[in-house]
Amino acid sequence: MTPFLLEMLRDPETKAPLCVEHARYGEKGRVTDCILKGRRGRTYPVRKSIPRFTGERQKVRTVVSDKEQHTERHKSLYKNAWENEFVRNTFGAENIFKDRVVIDCGGGSGYQALWMLEMGAKHVIYIENSRAVDGVARECMEESAHIDIVQCTLEELPFDEGSFDGVVVCNDALRHSPSFDHSLKSLWALLSPAGEIVFQCPVRQTKRWYHHMRYKVVNKTFRRFMMRRSNAFVCGYARLVSFLHLWPGVGYLLMKNHLVYRTTKPSGHFCWLRRYKDAVDHTFEYFAGYKYEHVKTADELKSLVGFLQNNPAAVFNLEAVCNKDKPVGMAIRVKKGESAS
Repeated sequence: MTPFLLEMLRDPETKAPLCVEHARYGEKGRVTDCILKGRRGRTYPVRKSIPRFTGERQKVRTVVSDKEQHTERHKSLYKNAWENEFVRNTFGAENIFKDRVVIDCGGGSGYQALWMLEMGAKHVIYIENSRAVDGVARECMEESAHIDIVQCTLEELPFDEGSFDGVVVCNDALRHSPSFDHSLKSLWALLSPAGEIVFQCPVRQTKRWYHHMRYKVVNKTFRRFMMRRSNAFVCGYARLVSFLHLWPGVGYLLMKNHLVYRTTKPSGHFCWLRRYKDAVDHTFEYFAGYKYEHVKTADELKSLVGFLQNNPAAVFNLEAVCNKDKPVGMAIRVKKGESAS
């Protein structure tokens, strides 16, 4: 935990500053171990330089699961996709990370934080609730003095409201949180007028009867059935449909009906093998890795964004994201600024 982060942290309960007790320091002035204490006496541990606001129920374990090993491949396989899909389609030629502090919510592997620093970010605060903080994400933190990791939920953020003038990036964490709306509003409350939030949200189509049928049968019923099966069963299913999706036509039908998931389309040597591995990982994640999987209609999403910011000039990419042919990786941008009168 850097001195920069320590100045920003607040008690999630009272939003009051935290006192540091029994601190141990490492290289570059980082706090490696200590106790953070709030005014009401509630304490939060800092272990391995990571402040942990998730309670005693969260056990600190090294990331070793098959799903999370995928993130080791992430750095080499998907950096170009991140730059050419998420960054280019969301921001165009604008570099919004330059000289700004970024909060990266649910960053998974942590590699995205490194890429933001490469694009000129001043500092990146990586927020994650899972045990990934003790695996590859922590390794990323050790690579740079300008990355901090905080283990917390999106509903109980350890920062003061209206205090953040940087960029909040939330690619997938919102859709997997207990409440999409509540988590988004919680992040929005952090921003000062100079801040902005960038987030992704799956949008389901509602124009045709089969859109409703697909949502009810696949996204609801079939996913609920799969979540009750063993990991071995879901893994076998993921491998089968991931192999089938490599065949032209079959892959289109499987992906169109949300029976297999893949984030990118790798190219080059052995691209078919990388597509297969990517599909296995993300199909398993969808059917067994997350308890929550929120999907919104275009009207629901527009209503939520309008509640946060009623000035259309401060909202970017909303219409394109709601379109069924949206650019791959595009996210919605909302600047805090001032609301329309």
